[in-house]
Amino acid sequence: MEKISNKSINSLIQENEFLKRLIKEAPVTIHINKIDENGYNMPVWANDKYEKLLGYTLHERQGVGYANKKSGIYHEEDIEAIRKAIKMGMADRTLEESLIFRFYKKDGELRWIYIHSKAIIYKGDPNHVLSVGFDVTEKMVLNPKQLEVYTKEISQLKNHIKICRLTRTEKEIIKELALGLTTKQIAEQRSRSYETINNHKRNIFKKLNLHNISELVAFAKNTGLD
Repeated sequence: MEKISNKSINSLIQENEFLKRLIKEAPVTIHINKIDENGYNMPVWANDKYEKLLGYTLHERQGVGYANKKSGIYHEEDIEAIRKAIKMGMADRTLEESLIFRFYKKDGELRWIYIHSKAIIYKGDPNHVLSVGFDVTEKMVLNPKQLEVYTKEISQLKNHIKICRLTRTEKEIIKELALGLTTKQIAEQRSRSYETINNHKRNIFKKLNLHNISELVAFAKNTGLD
């Protein structure tokens, strides 16, 4: 059911008793999000469980707008991972994306949410995703090892996002820096000026949000760039 509309959703719910019961009784939120050009999302349709799970009515959540770093909806550390997953799903519409992230309810309570999503065409507009989500906070709290695994996965995805921003030359320079070469040595090896390599270094630190060579070497080792 990739091509759907608000009318078709409501009709299906009313005409299909099983679907009606599923949407009403299942302890999950089922919702459709509109995606903007930057990969941020805003719900346009949701079942009744949406408010119970997230603390916002659909109207209130729409009033917040597209959820980005300024919205205060998602934990700031998870924003880029969510955006990246959405953009990957929009780029390849055969994919079904799953992600665990932290969400601030209306009262400020922080919860862990699991979401499974797929890109759809809604009211003729392809920039939408259909998602099913549920609260996994208790499982995360009661299972520290599982929390560690999920936190690590989020960290790995964020690092992957950072690596995707790098050019091929920047990746090569990171490897050379990780080997202990100085800026001068890299410049001589590449037949480039000292300032050119130094500019690459500045861009690398900025893109990766790192501050010194030690942090860069650790990042390279953890991500396989060394």
